[in-house]
Amino acid sequence: MSIPEGAIVAMLTPFDSAGRVSESQVRKLVNFLISKKVNGIFPVSSCGEYVHMDMAERKFLIDIVVDEAKGRVDILPGTGATCYHQSIELANHAKEKGCSAVVLHGPYFFKNIEEAVEGHIKKVAESVDIPIFVYNIPFFANEVTPQMVERLSHLQNIVGIKDSSGNMINVMNLLEMTKKVNPNFKVLVGVEEIMLPALLMGARGCMTATAGILP
Repeated sequence: MSIPEGAIVAMLTPFDSAGRVSESQVRKLVNFLISKKVNGIFPVSSCGEYVHMDMAERKFLIDIVVDEAKGRVDILPGTGATCYHQSIELANHAKEKGCSAVVLHGPYFFKNIEEAVEGHIKKVAESVDIPIFVYNIPFFANEVTPQMVERLSHLQNIVGIKDSSGNMINVMNLLEMTKKVNPNFKVLVGVEEIMLPALLMGARGCMTATAGILP
């Protein structure tokens, strides 16, 4: 199994004047990104305003991106939700459509204890058959700590993390953990300001919005 790495775009979502996903503009954007030699596309992303989209819209966006990409790059859609059954539904849809992996953050809005956040991610991972990148974005969702990642990395289909903490110490701890526990585990950074030092320390790529604006 090839695990995505490199420059992965956290894709913006084009909407039309009525607030609906614009299929024509999504297709245009996908082709633009691929023409710039990106390694992967992350639709249904935070910067893509997924929280304003219902389940049908998220699936529709995944369908368009996969159809237009035609296997030319890895597609890793977001599956974050407050309820794990919604994340499972999205992950299964991504699997059916042939996506390379999915991106999953912990539950958001309500502050949860660490065991609940870890349990949420573990429940999804054990319920689907597709590689998962855990998504740590503590500004908007419950934090996924390096200690949690170490435990979760033992699950076969949890293959990496997108860390958007912006904390270089956090990234260094993740990189040190992966060397000891699972050398194949991919650490990707989601904050541009620390991308260069993270890559120098051993991160395997980035998953950022800037990669979609200036690929």
